[in-house]
Amino acid sequence: MKKRSTRGRRRQVAAILLTLCAAGCAASVQPAIVSKPASGGPPIVDPAGNLSGDSTRKFMDILETTIRAEGDYYVLDVAVAGPFPNGADMAKGKRFDFMWFIDIDRNRSTGQSPLGNDYNIHLFLTEAGWDAAWYKVSSVAENDGIDVRRDDIRIRVSGTRANLIFPRRYLPRTSFETWALCNNRNAPGWTPTTENPPTQRASFSF
Repeated sequence: MKKRSTRGRRRQVAAILLTLCAAGCAASVQPAIVSKPASGGPPIVDPAGNLSGDSTRKFMDILETTIRAEGDYYVLDVAVAGPFPNGADMAKGKRFDFMWFIDIDRNRSTGQSPLGNDYNIHLFLTEAGWDAAWYKVSSVAENDGIDVRRDDIRIRVSGTRANLIFPRRYLPRTSFETWALCNNRNAPGWTPTTENPPTQRASFSF
């Protein structure tokens, strides 16, 4: 998702790119664990077959997503309709992103957009492997005083499920709203543009 033109430069600086699975960092990707019910609320279920663009890209078709707690960590979990490709399948600039949006204060007037998102969290696959990016996109997030560190983030991918794992302290409140989407807009040369539209919005409390 593109940021608003105002304050764009400052927010680009605040965006922290976390290269978690480039060459030499394969240990960052671990087998996916068995899915557990979200401790903070029920999972968000998304309709199968609602991709726009190339409907054969089942690995972008979100079936379910959630956030759950595992000890001192949160796990963003997504299940899709088809197995994920390998990095080698993403040659020639291919890329697709899962994006989770967090409205940390449940106040739509304080977010990046009228939806109220304060954090945009990306999990994406390129030829180099699985990576992640953490964007603070509102003044609420930019002023949270939290230093996001690469070594604190992990990725687990297997079959049709992917997890992004990060310390619970990265989200400064224990009750928030989240929703997700998937698209390949960061790979404009990979036509056609394909998207799983935004899922339903849900509240989670821990």
